[in-house]
Amino acid sequence: MKRFLCLTVILSAFALAAPPAVAEEGMLNAVSYEKFGRDTPISVRPLDNSDVNVALKEVFEASLREKGYTVIDNAGVILSFDTRSEGGAWSDAGDRALIELKNQEGTSHSNEPEVRLNLFNSSRGGVLNQGNPGTKQVSPTMYRVDVMIENGANGQRMWEGWAMTELRMANEIPLSQAMVPVLVDNLGKTIRQKTFNLF
Repeated sequence: MKRFLCLTVILSAFALAAPPAVAEEGMLNAVSYEKFGRDTPISVRPLDNSDVNVALKEVFEASLREKGYTVIDNAGVILSFDTRSEGGAWSDAGDRALIELKNQEGTSHSNEPEVRLNLFNSSRGGVLNQGNPGTKQVSPTMYRVDVMIENGANGQRMWEGWAMTELRMANEIPLSQAMVPVLVDNLGKTIRQKTFNLF
């Protein structure tokens, strides 16, 4: 019995010390407009200078070189990217009015405030009913990386792709870094809702 209790305590300690779960799957979509080869030099440009994007620029460049692309500063083809989170629908308890206070001007004898007890209201609720429920959670917060490849000479878009996953407890930088190789692997391809493993 003592051994069983000891084992239970140890397992509980490991469970409490375990890191929080993070999203393990992502979704990839991409559209190809114009073909380009790996011998085409590419420049990488973040759309803003946030900490995540500055760190991600180097990850994109390293991943492109690893796949055989030539990365230079002023290439004719530009890979631009951005990162963002899209808030999911949230929930609230709805709007329920039990007591209403009202103060309006009337005659000199009837300008006192009114207190009304709301017994029943089909839309807002009252003492006898709850009224309409509030907004319910319908989707989680999503984190995504958007990538565009354009012809620098005429601004024509050659390819675009986006990877997304649920934003739970994970930090944005590791999530972004996990998405980059998948995006680079699929440059130039058209992809429809392809799932991939993040970690």
